[in-house]
Amino acid sequence: MTVSTAGLPVRWAAGVDATVASAAELGAATGDAVAESSEAGPPGSRRAQGLTVLAAALGLATVAYVVLALVQGLGAAATVVPALSGLLAAAAVASRAVAVRREDAAGATASMERHRVAAAEVVVDRLLARPTAAVLARHRQLRAAVRAP
Repeated sequence: MTVSTAGLPVRWAAGVDATVASAAELGAATGDAVAESSEAGPPGSRRAQGLTVLAAALGLATVAYVVLALVQGLGAAATVVPALSGLLAAAAVASRAVAVRREDAAGATASMERHRVAAAEVVVDRLLARPTAAVLARHRQLRAAVRAP
């Protein structure tokens, strides 16, 4: 008799213990279900990838502008101000790309945890709750039959 079957008649406690999965079986099945739900990694965010490409393009365009400005002999103001503007824009876009990646990672982690919990609940229901409920339903049915006039 286990703690979960305390208070049941000995034969019914034995029936529950014989019907439900053992702790080892339950642990193994739960581990397998959780592992299966963890195998598929979250896909990369198209938005974050797009922002990363945009930041790189802005950086390259800024470098190209500086090279052309120096080759053409433009003044310092005509070279530095647009170059700084381009670099600041690239940095802002890159910063946003990092923020989007972090948001996506947090969302993926929460989603994965929900999947793990759902997988574990299915296993517990299949190996523990339903078998126990079936035995206890038979127990209630028998008690009702014995009490009926």
